[in-house]
Amino acid sequence: MKIKLSFFIVLLLNISFFASTYYVSVNGNDAASGSRNMPFRTIKKGVSVLIAGDTLIVTEGNYNYEYGIRIRKSGTAKDPIVIMAEKPLTVLLNGPRKPYEVECPEYEPVEKGHCFIIDDAAYITIDGFSISNYSVGIVDGTGGYYTTHHTIIKNCLLNRNGSDGIQNTRVSNVLVSNCIFYSDEMPQRRGWNAIQDYGVNFYSSKNCVVEDCYFYGEHNQVISFKEGDTNCVARRNVMEGVGHFGIFLGQNRLQ
Repeated sequence: MKIKLSFFIVLLLNISFFASTYYVSVNGNDAASGSRNMPFRTIKKGVSVLIAGDTLIVTEGNYNYEYGIRIRKSGTAKDPIVIMAEKPLTVLLNGPRKPYEVECPEYEPVEKGHCFIIDDAAYITIDGFSISNYSVGIVDGTGGYYTTHHTIIKNCLLNRNGSDGIQNTRVSNVLVSNCIFYSDEMPQRRGWNAIQDYGVNFYSSKNCVVEDCYFYGEHNQVISFKEGDTNCVARRNVMEGVGHFGIFLGQNRLQ
């Protein structure tokens, strides 16, 4: 019995050794195995098979309009789920937003206008994607308080998305690092809206960091901490062409 129990404990301790790496290619097939030689075709399919410790590598190419790439499973502190471009900024995702349009109103439900959606999952890393012309590039958090946590978003380009580059809602321990936020479209002068109105937006979140990012273009709120955010930090970021606020700390209603 002791031998069997010891073997079971060792198996649990070494479960990360069984983590898998999957691949996506513009020349792939979603009916394939997801190996390097038989990659998936869509990122959505690749994400659907991931469990804690797994890595999804997306190879270079224009993936056009993939939307609602919903991440529902969690990693762990030891074994995160990693979704990454094989070469940073060579994986191009381009949404349906028309020039000077903030939202994508004809796309219902609204998630059809979003690219990545982290849906109450933890220990997720998104690394190296170029995301353009969605309503929101990355939606981080969709439900209860702090059920989405320990997200890392790094080395990404958020380009001309509508309302937000990255939208974080009721999340904790999020790191946004070494990303570029770019907009070459001016605001709609009939209101406050700009293209990519928010660069990075946090609602009711805690222990979050935005660091070493570059923001170009007339974002109205480049980095925004709203509605009771606590222990959040912005550091070593560069901002050019701010529309209204570099760092916004308003509308803080403690709940």
